[in-house]
Amino acid sequence: MSHCPTELLAETKESTEADEREWMERYSRQIILPGVGGRGQRTLNQATVALFGCGPMAIPLALYLAGAGVGRLLVLASSGSDWLCAMVRDLNPQVTTVALAPPASLEEATALLLAVQMTVLAEGKTSLRELLNQAAFTVKRPLLAGWQQPEALLAAGAAADSASGAACLHCVAQSAQQHLQGRAAADPLLLHVARGAIGSLLAMETLRSLLGHSSALWHNCLLLLPEQSSYQSLAVQKISSCPVCASDR
Repeated sequence: MSHCPTELLAETKESTEADEREWMERYSRQIILPGVGGRGQRTLNQATVALFGCGPMAIPLALYLAGAGVGRLLVLASSGSDWLCAMVRDLNPQVTTVALAPPASLEEATALLLAVQMTVLAEGKTSLRELLNQAAFTVKRPLLAGWQQPEALLAAGAAADSASGAACLHCVAQSAQQHLQGRAAADPLLLHVARGAIGSLLAMETLRSLLGHSSALWHNCLLLLPEQSSYQSLAVQKISSCPVCASDR
């Protein structure tokens, strides 16, 4: 698998009349939705999303994006990405899928974010989240992420526009850790099952962002507490000592 998505992205082909009929049949129920329409559906069809992961959080995320008609999905994982790409193609053959290895450096990560409209991290190690966070801040591109702590599952975002005052994911993780301090660890089985809920949420927020709608995740961290079957929204702000975004204050 390559680290460079730009070498693997296929050129957009000219659509035929038959292609247009198939497109209308597949997406007609979405096109009539308020906030989507024909223009919005074309926007989704022309979008490229980088998705990190292929586990319980990534699977519903990938399938919802494919069902909605996101044109290209780059699936980045150390293993299993070919299997998830095949599942996506079975659901929607009109979606182009590319299996890639995760970036190994900040240079590769920034090149990836510049090649796509949205980047979504579905689980992954802390080191990968920090790498993508640094890349997102460097090139001012949006990043959504979901990850697991012993006490809860989290979903948050780093906004493309640093002038908005939104915290980066490093700030979010620090704020969440302070909030969760002292809370007992959740049942691992409940955490595992709840990953799909975070994946579905990330899919919804990805589509909202692609369609030009604001996401509450740019300024808030959503905590899913499986032991209580509840969500908590945690407002987060930049941390003055943050090594990533403190200089942007």
